[in-house]
Amino acid sequence: MSDDLTRDPNSDASDDPVVTPVSAVPDHVLHELRGAFGEETEASAGAAESADDPPTEPATAPAAKVIQIGGDDLPDATFLDEDGEDRLRSTHESSRGTIMIGDADDAAMADPASSAEASAEQAATGAVPMDPRVRERRIGVARAQGRRRLVRASIAAGVVLAVIAVFGVLASSLFRVDNVAIQGALYTDPEALADIEDDLRGEPLLLVDTADIERRLEQLAWVELAQVGKDFPDTVRIDLRERQPVITFVGSDSRWRVADRDGRVLAVLDGQPAAPMLVAGVGPDTEVAQFAGSGYAAVAELVVSLPPEIRTITRTATLNPTTGDVGLIIDDDIVVALGQPVDLPAKLTRLLQTVRGGLEDVASIDVSTGEVSVTSR
Repeated sequence: MSDDLTRDPNSDASDDPVVTPVSAVPDHVLHELRGAFGEETEASAGAAESADDPPTEPATAPAAKVIQIGGDDLPDATFLDEDGEDRLRSTHESSRGTIMIGDADDAAMADPASSAEASAEQAATGAVPMDPRVRERRIGVARAQGRRRLVRASIAAGVVLAVIAVFGVLASSLFRVDNVAIQGALYTDPEALADIEDDLRGEPLLLVDTADIERRLEQLAWVELAQVGKDFPDTVRIDLRERQPVITFVGSDSRWRVADRDGRVLAVLDGQPAAPMLVAGVGPDTEVAQFAGSGYAAVAELVVSLPPEIRTITRTATLNPTTGDVGLIIDDDIVVALGQPVDLPAKLTRLLQTVRGGLEDVASIDVSTGEVSVTSR
């Protein structure tokens, strides 16, 4: 027999089958046949080769390359050998869809309905359907993420509920105000303070608006600054800094006004108070918590600035309502002129030097300018 199979020229062409020599079969077709039928195809192909060829040792198949996809908490891993990978590439080399990793026959046998749906989807869209095991893996990952989000949401809700519970307890009658401790109230109206105390008693301590209480207190004439605090479980603490009375003057209604260094009237009294410095003359009928005017504020500033040695001998402060000039009456009716209420420290320094020089037979002293003028009796 010759190496190539030939057709008998005497036979009928229509009856004899066409036989193709093995050497004429393309390599990729042989490769597909070997992959589909395994060793049986290889044995048939070997039998078809020329008998004259010497026997050769069978080639050792290369070790299969294994690709593993998976994780500790994911679905079953998928294995792909090298031959299977080549078959997939040759089969889907012209496809633009997603290549399914795994054994499609196993997937079809495991879930025929899913395989039919996948085939219909592939026919409609032209894309290769997702492997069921990959889909299960994605579903598992999504469920794990959902569980983590649920845990975080549960923790946040628990914290909110705990805060609400604590707030509810603190705002209950268990922590109501039973005591109001006030410090620094020497001249402040006791009735006004009593009204504020009554409003505080019985209120939940946590709900007490300390800023509002401070505003109410600072609206009182004598209160310059108020600080309100809470002492659990049942006490409100109030610290007051009162304004200092500096001057007093009589109004046209014959009632005496007490004012601080800003000229703010702190009280209206029926008699003359002893402590504040008297301002000579008749002043305005200013009501409590109102300001008597810039002139009285200037006199009050002068009184505050007096050195102790001058303060002890000063009997009265003076104010000219027309010009705004201020002055003092010291010792034995000695009149001191200071002029406008500016540069008071320098003027008082000149006055102090004059007083230390002696006041015998002195009727008046003018320190309103740089040159001190002394008038004798």
